Amino acid sequence: MKALGIFGLALVAVLVIGSIILAAIASTKKKKAVVDAQFIDSGLHLDRDPDQLQKDAVWPAFAAFSQLKYGSKKIAWIATGELEGRSVIAIKHSYTVSTGQSTATIVHLCFACRCPLHWPLVELKPENVFHRIAEALGKNDLELESPVFNRRWRVTTNHADHGLLLLTPEIQAMLEQAPKGESWAIGGGWVRLSVRGKATRPQFIRDHLLAPGRLLDMVPQELFVDLAPPPGGHAAGSRAT
Repeated sequence: MKALGIFGLALVAVLVIGSIILAAIASTKKKKAVVDAQFIDSGLHLDRDPDQLQKDAVWPAFAAFSQLKYGSKKIAWIATGELEGRSVIAIKHSYTVSTGQSTATIVHLCFACRCPLHWPLVELKPENVFHRIAEALGKNDLELESPVFNRRWRVTTNHADHGLLLLTPEIQAMLEQAPKGESWAIGGGWVRLSVRGKATRPQFIRDHLLAPGRLLDMVPQELFVDLAPPPGGHAAGSRAT
């Protein structure tokens, strides 16, 4: 009788664990379906199993993000297509870190659209205590008109004049309320947005797919002109798509 009772408890435990596993699998599938639907509704093609050649092909759009450890090989999925007249790319980048006692998966969702190739790189990272220590040691970043923006973002670039022209008051206002997990890298042919963490709400994917293009729409027109004309030609430029 005692053995039968132990068997019954073991059976219940197996059933409970099995139910938990099945629920977790169902939840994961549901979350994937929500993400997939957002790409489909936006008219983009989503590849959940890209090969390394595909990963390497899109990596130049995101290589400016130093937080994407281990490069293109850690890209989990790729989405490409056109949205509101612009070519856009999105990736999920995921890698695992270990502390010796535990492991954690670090996920970034990244989004990009084209900008002029001649733009120098301007990077925006969330302000933190280490940045404030660096400022105390004389390593200052680019200061803009908005105190709220300056407290929110650390802006670095080797071309301060370009950065000041690029980050208009409208762009500053747009980015003042951005979530803390966001980072931006603008220039060298791409407007890039990186968000740490997974999609957290309906429309998350679409909103972030549109964000680089919306920022680009606020950039002064004169920055779309390449001031170095080709031999025998005239300087010309247009908004990238």
